[in-house]
Amino acid sequence: MNVRTAPLLALLSTLLLVSVPRASAQARLVDGFSFGVGVGLYAGDLDGNPSSSLPTFVGSGHLSAYAGIDRHLGGPVAMGLEVHYNRLRGTSEFVDGAHNVISGDLIARVTPTSFVGFFLGVGPSLIVSQYSRLSPAAVLDGEATEGSKFALTIPIGVIIQENVRLGLRFSASDLLDGKDSGSNNDVLGAIMIGYRFK
Repeated sequence: MNVRTAPLLALLSTLLLVSVPRASAQARLVDGFSFGVGVGLYAGDLDGNPSSSLPTFVGSGHLSAYAGIDRHLGGPVAMGLEVHYNRLRGTSEFVDGAHNVISGDLIARVTPTSFVGFFLGVGPSLIVSQYSRLSPAAVLDGEATEGSKFALTIPIGVIIQENVRLGLRFSASDLLDGKDSGSNNDVLGAIMIGYRFK
């Protein structure tokens, strides 16, 4: 190696080593991955809890889970894509149904401090209903809707230290529990413990 070119080659090698991480960082589309599980709570026409007792809601809770990716936009703001699974049960004297709700959410997250953050999103939900008890009168009266259906939902909630989520999912329809003749739209709540890694 020529003595005169050695310093130039060393400089070029240093620049390459420094520039490669920067280029890869700029090209990175995903800043974090997250997943979690918890208890899903359901409030609706068939929740079997006319007094809206919180212990009853928690005691009748079912599995809830999520997984997602996010991208930091600057400051405290981030955007994310998440898939959520919730299971709920709707019962009455005419029906007993289990409903699996799978949602794909576009989420906006604001984290003003390292302790607490807030999220708001929108997502279409696929509801798959199965009934262990179903009377013909219930179908005619709108108490039950068999098969699969879609509903628009709006998730909102709080994230504590990126690990604990307390959230609600509001439905734009009254079909999450299979009943489309109720007085109010259905609401799903969730208490979840998750983990986010980069």
